[in-house]
Amino acid sequence: KALAGNPEVAARFHAFRAASDFVDVASSARGPRLDLTGDLGVERGTFTGGVVNSSLNRGGLGLNLTQVLWDGLGTRNEIERAGHERMSRYFELLDVTEQTALEAARAHYDVQRFRKLVSLAEDNYVQHRQAADKIGSRVKAGVGRGVDLEQANARLALAESNLTTETANLHDVTARYARIVGELPPARVGK
Repeated sequence: KALAGNPEVAARFHAFRAASDFVDVASSARGPRLDLTGDLGVERGTFTGGVVNSSLNRGGLGLNLTQVLWDGLGTRNEIERAGHERMSRYFELLDVTEQTALEAARAHYDVQRFRKLVSLAEDNYVQHRQAADKIGSRVKAGVGRGVDLEQANARLALAESNLTTETANLHDVTARYARIVGELPPARVGK
């Protein structure tokens, strides 16, 4: 999907096709050339023979067949140049398709990785929330120390910050995936 919808891939593909067509154009110089010409017209003028404002109707049709016998290897060199241009465009097309495929694969794996990291950060937050609640109930009962509750709340705040960071990172890689592939990743990427 990333290759089919990428405008850079399409542009390089069309440049390659244009270069391929130019090889055919350059090769056409080897063949004969047939030119058809035609003219039709009226001439008016004054002649010294005593006739004033006489007109002449004229018309003609011509057919020319020409064949280049020797052009100093110009045609052969132009065909070779066009062939090298075509190969250059081909390798540019390969480069952009491989780069696009690589970026799509990276985005795919990044979405999987950050989904797992968000899941782990959620579990971490839940565990710290439960620990802080237990320590808070022990402090209220007079069995625990206040410093333990402060430390538990600080760790809970850090776990919440980590969860927020991982969620933001997941949104970033999801947007990158959508930009490269052209659609949002499926609910379960890779499955």
